[in-house]
Amino acid sequence: MKILRLLLITCVLTTTLSAQPLKPGFDALEFKQMLLISGRQGDTPWVKVRIAVPDEYKMVYRSPEIGLDNRWDFWEATGKPSVISVRGTTSETTSWLANFYAAMIPAIGSLKIKNDYTFNYQFAADSNALVHTGWTIGLAFLWPDIKDKVMDRYNKGQKEFIVMGHSQGGGIAFLLHSHLYYLQQKGELPADMVFKTYCSAAPKPGNLYYAYDFDFITRNGMAFRVVNTSDWVPEMPISIQTLNDLKKVNPFADVKPQLKKMKPLQRMVLKHVYKDMTGSVNKANKTLRKYLDKTAYKYVKKTLVEFDKPKGSTSQNYTVAGHPVILAKTPGYDSFSSKLPQHSFTHHFMEAYLYLLEENYIKVKN
Repeated sequence: MKILRLLLITCVLTTTLSAQPLKPGFDALEFKQMLLISGRQGDTPWVKVRIAVPDEYKMVYRSPEIGLDNRWDFWEATGKPSVISVRGTTSETTSWLANFYAAMIPAIGSLKIKNDYTFNYQFAADSNALVHTGWTIGLAFLWPDIKDKVMDRYNKGQKEFIVMGHSQGGGIAFLLHSHLYYLQQKGELPADMVFKTYCSAAPKPGNLYYAYDFDFITRNGMAFRVVNTSDWVPEMPISIQTLNDLKKVNPFADVKPQLKKMKPLQRMVLKHVYKDMTGSVNKANKTLRKYLDKTAYKYVKKTLVEFDKPKGSTSQNYTVAGHPVILAKTPGYDSFSSKLPQHSFTHHFMEAYLYLLEENYIKVKN
């Protein structure tokens, strides 16, 4: 019995000592493992199976494909945080619909996904915050399954988790991190759970107020936006800022009353200039909303027949969010990237991200 007791104590001590607590700050080696994990999704257009297999982690669960061709994987390794890996865009039309359904909706609200399922969410504290509709739908489908697996591991003693997403997966990862944070704030998830998020090659998830909120709640160094400067995807969705996107207190808010105080000729000239400047922007914004909201919804509805169209915003003012980790172009990058398949996603490939991560962060550190 004494020997058995000693063995048990030794096992507990070994497990405790080998466990590496999840630390704040960008960790290049940790992110490299996340890229390799994300690469195992394997069926996105910019992922090639030739990238290495993670050397420590093993996949313990793969979800079914649901929603707009959404899927996630669960990875684990002894003494390390569990990993929630969200798949990016696939070659399926429904997956691209999630990207093109870029109407903005409030960051606090609910979506009726199916007749028996309404997704209630909060991604920010500010009522002015807006987020991407398509990626919110993706998270809505993934969330019940993610929650079940995370809580199962938590009840078995795992308290640390990394959220990883590349491309569309990165867009969803932003929202997932926010969702987890506010559930903890409301006491709906245990407060001692720790989450760290890597949004790799991620597009813009919401408006400026969402970005402010995300950057504030992750000021502890537990979320990052990793960008290859040659990659165009992080520049999407197309954004337009109108005067309506400004805070209510601004010099343009009382333009019309000020115009009335001017002399007739001055008023006529400035009124023409003001109308000309704002009219073209508002027209472009209206055109974007026509296709990214109304038209996109019609196609989404064909796939998600029970989905109810949410009330969208008139804004299309997308902006980047998250602490930036920049993968700058290096002297050898052009030669390296020329060996990759040449098309619009060349610089979006995980090979490109792995190469620049090694050149910019890992080799320099070593």
